[in-house]
Amino acid sequence: MCHTLNEDEANELKKIIEEKFRNAWVTVDELGPVVGTHLGPKAIGICFKW
Repeated sequence: MCHTLNEDEANELKKIIEEKFRNAWVTVDELGPVVGTHLGPKAIGICFKW
């Protein structure tokens, strides 16, 4: 999971995902300035590997 200046909400979403998917390994990272500039503040993204 990644975010731009939105760590609190990203951590809340992480808890929800971990409760629903017990075997999920979830990390929270902040996006860099290049991608963050295009998304804007408070963006949250979820990436997954099947």
